[in-house]
Amino acid sequence: MIHIEIDDLAVRQALAELGRRVGDLTPALHDIGQARSPHARG
Repeated sequence: MIHIEIDDLAVRQALAELGRRVGDLTPALHDIGQARSPHARG
């Protein structure tokens, strides 16, 4: 079995700060999803 551990603390902190500053993260998260996967729908 392969075990992969990802330390995403910095990402979660950045998203939390963005949420505090912006309020609604929906547009930002949509754009991030589109950038990460050209096949993402939304």
